[in-house]
Amino acid sequence: MKFILIFIFLITTQFIKAQNKRFIPEYESAILNQERFDKIDVNAYNETEKIHLYGTLLMPKETFEKVVMIVPGSGEDSRENHFKLTEELLLNNIAVFRYDDRGVSESEGTFQEVRLTVNELGEDMAVIFQKLKQLPAIKDKKIGLIGHSMGGMLTVDGVQKNKIQPDFMVQWATPVQSFGEIFKYQLKNGLSGLPQQFKYGNLEDAYQIMDIFNKTLATTKDTTTLKQDIELLKKARKMAKKQGYTQKRYERFSYATFPSQKAIIKKDFEQMYTNLTIPSLYIIGTNDIFVDPVGEVEKLKSLQNKNIEIKVFEGLNHYLTAEPEVKLGKEIYNIDGKASSSIVNWIKSL
Repeated sequence: MKFILIFIFLITTQFIKAQNKRFIPEYESAILNQERFDKIDVNAYNETEKIHLYGTLLMPKETFEKVVMIVPGSGEDSRENHFKLTEELLLNNIAVFRYDDRGVSESEGTFQEVRLTVNELGEDMAVIFQKLKQLPAIKDKKIGLIGHSMGGMLTVDGVQKNKIQPDFMVQWATPVQSFGEIFKYQLKNGLSGLPQQFKYGNLEDAYQIMDIFNKTLATTKDTTTLKQDIELLKKARKMAKKQGYTQKRYERFSYATFPSQKAIIKKDFEQMYTNLTIPSLYIIGTNDIFVDPVGEVEKLKSLQNKNIEIKVFEGLNHYLTAEPEVKLGKEIYNIDGKASSSIVNWIKSL
């Protein structure tokens, strides 16, 4: 997840986007020598939102058996995301489909980081996945998904809701623990402005307050109205205040109020992974500061789902690179060779 870094980037790129129809974010890049591969541009229509979504399928010129659709994490991404992994997949005879997020490059609509939820982005993903499956060029091919971070939330949620039926999945550094546990880990690591929202001398006291909001929202479903959510948050704030969560504990309170954050808190990912019947690979690096590599792996192991294989990469971060810090540049998609080879070999083994 790119989180706060993305907000800074969004402000500086709006004018550029207005001037350039095929806008590519700074941290992305076209793969080299694209003429080596066949290409099909795809246009899908999200009937609910009344927007067209665009992407490109790149295919090896030789006979191939598998196709992967890459679903990146939070923040703006175009069809040039995860370029190093894309090239390695193609060179190993695996076709790759990527698409422009709504409001990015050619895709219609508006991209708003805090307002777009996993449900709306998941609907976009499902619509374009179904369009991809209809292409005659990949009829009878195995079609899978690689979901990174929030992209993994979209894919596993889409499977749970029966909106997509991939043949295999790679879940990359995505939450397994349910109902907002991910935000505790990010608070611990000082991310997403959370320390300013929970000003406590120790984490346990902060977690206790965070749990009040998480557990209150977890009693609801994705379909609750804005009015119902407001009432739930009022209830949670009242309980939190009784526990001493007053203005001296936060600079500016916003936890669980943004639609994007609120929707994640409502998700029961543990149930989704328990029910998963699709062959899946779960991968994460030990230096991930956005998603807990220990807690998520322990939870996944406890579910004992034989359809899920787990790989943990020592010394790699959220993007499976060896960079000590995640900076918003092309290095975020410069995946480590050991990790990309592991993904490729697992897909080829199916």
